[in-house]
This record gives sequence, structure tokens and C-alpha cells, in this order.
Amino acid sequence: MCAKPAEAIDLFLQAITAINLGGHNAQAKKQLLDCAALVRAQLGDRHMYLAFVLSLLADVQEERGHFAEAEKNYRDCLEIIRVQVGLTHPRTHIPLSHLAHLLRKRGRKAEAEELFRGWLDAHRARRGPFLADALTTIIRSLPVRP
Repeated sequence: MCAKPAEAIDLFLQAITAINLGGHNAQAKKQLLDCAALVRAQLGDRHMYLAFVLSLLADVQEERGHFAEAEKNYRDCLEIIRVQVGLTHPRTHIPLSHLAHLLRKRGRKAEAEELFRGWLDAHRARRGPFLADALTTIIRSLPVRP
């Protein structure tokens, strides 16, 4: 493996291309795993770029039916975001909603709701009740991913 950040970016872009052009999720999974290893080696275990890689990797793993791996990567992604920028960061809602969907799909609806409640509480504490109420309305209107 090369120690150049450009290699990690290249692997990430190749994975996105593999997914978008033909649904080559097995290839994308390998590229994302390699990318995550490079990012960890070069930037450490808590870099925001790693969070983005883990989120996409979790999406691919969920698509392939590897639910335990996907859940772990969604959770690791959210932990990085929580530590680096906080749960009220605008990027938090994507992996959080994907994890909640995965939990619901696996029959863990109460856990999914608890996850959203924690997120809303963080927003309520930071931004006030009006925004949290607006977020609650938005979340209730979100379609369930297939």
C-alpha cells in the first residue's frame, strides 16, 4: 500500500464509480476496505474522512446483506462524527438515518427510535426546541428505505 493520500481518494472514487455504474458492490467493498486501511494508517482512527468511507462501506455491506458489519461501520462512523464535530453536525443525519433503518429492518425498532431521540435531544440542547420540533416533523416524513 502506498502512503499517499491521493491513493485513498482514488480508491474511494473507484468504489463510488463501481457502485454507480454497475452495482459492483463486491468490488466496491474491497476498495472501501483498502481505502479505510489507508486512511487509518495515514490519518488515524478518528479522522472525518474515515467517517465518510465507513458510511459508504456500511451502505455497501447493508446492500450485500452483511448487516452486522454494516451496523458496526455505521456506529463507528457516528462515533467519529460525535467526537470530531458533535451529533448536531449536518452530516450526522445520513449515517444515523441509515443505521436506524437497518435497526428497524432487523426488528429493533425501539433501538432505532432511541437513536433518533438521542439525536433530537442533542439538537434540542444546542439549537432550541423549535429546531428539534422541525427535525421531528422531517424525520416522521422521511420515506423508509427499501
